[in-house]
Amino acid sequence: MEEKIREKVEKVYDVFSDFAKKYIDLLNKYAELESEEENKHYPHGCKSCPRRGECNVDECLRELDMAINDLEAEKDEELLDLQIEVAEALSDLGLDVKFEIDCDACNYFNAPGWPRAYNYYLIDVSHKVSDYELKKIYLVTIKYEKLVKPWATEYKLDKVVIEVHEGIDEDTPFSAAFDEKIPWHLIRPIWRPHIESFVEEIIKAEREGRLVDAIKEVARKLKAGGWVYDYAHTYNALLEACKEFNIALE
Repeated sequence: MEEKIREKVEKVYDVFSDFAKKYIDLLNKYAELESEEENKHYPHGCKSCPRRGECNVDECLRELDMAINDLEAEKDEELLDLQIEVAEALSDLGLDVKFEIDCDACNYFNAPGWPRAYNYYLIDVSHKVSDYELKKIYLVTIKYEKLVKPWATEYKLDKVVIEVHEGIDEDTPFSAAFDEKIPWHLIRPIWRPHIESFVEEIIKAEREGRLVDAIKEVARKLKAGGWVYDYAHTYNALLEACKEFNIALE
């Protein structure tokens, strides 16, 4: 089993490494195009503006907004094409994928070594790959940097990281209900790994036939940490799942 998981992880890594490089190239391509549009349309913003000194601010900003929207639409289409390629490659391996299930960004103002006018971001974008054969979830995170300069934005790939988690399937109906009821959009990145570990604990217990004991243990931990609202949301989700499956916590 471990050997099979390792082989799958290596194949998933190869697929997403190629995707990550193309993704960063795509971001840089459209960042450059957007900068060109800003130089062209931004009122009094650049010497190349053909109406410099005669700009109507509202008109210039409206034209800029339309141009940026058109570029965003084109970028989304190209990104969709890349995602389709990834989905097809993973399908050949017997895997399903959900793109961009989570995104986390840290903004560093006045980062050491950068001019004060620059903004520096570290961005993580996570994708979920389901392996129904091995009953595993591969959480693929693409980590990259974003540097915002005056009139220019640059992107640089850092690395691709894969975490292996227990998968939810037809053998784990309670876990599926619990996971579905958790308001993941309200769970902060710093607490997300803790919540995911609780879900994994219940998935594993449900497969091993000790679900009720695991539910009570997880409930105890969540209740004890209820002062953290991420835990409180998860505890409420657990209560709702227990009610649905007629499981008493007391």
